[in-house]
Amino acid sequence: MFLAQPTYAPETKVLGGQLALGVGFGYGRNTTDADIPVSLPGTEFSRSEAVSGFTDLYPVASLAGNSGVHNWMTYVTGDIPVGAYDSKRLANIGIWHGAMDAGGAYTYLNQQAGREFSAVLGFTYNFGSAP
Repeated sequence: MFLAQPTYAPETKVLGGQLALGVGFGYGRNTTDADIPVSLPGTEFSRSEAVSGFTDLYPVASLAGNSGVHNWMTYVTGDIPVGAYDSKRLANIGIWHGAMDAGGAYTYLNQQAGREFSAVLGFTYNFGSAP
């Protein structure tokens, strides 16, 4: 699978931090095999499928900055369901439902004292389900 994430980071500071905006996309192939044994001796069902196509789109925006020993970052990203998907297929590339993820991180880094503390918090929401 090939996945690209072109990102633009303007020179102008936003709220004292560095803004970055991007969108991820890709192209790939997925092959899925399923073997289902049945209670009758020697009976087994097999199914194999493959699909090639584009992935969903993954937009992302982040803002990061620091002040002395205090470092922070916040982000929002998600999934725009446009990738190769069929609910009747075993093999898929897209997930065919939207998703959103947001979070932030803080790091205290004092190299002179040899101390570091980091914390990350994030939330994910999935919109609906596949047809």
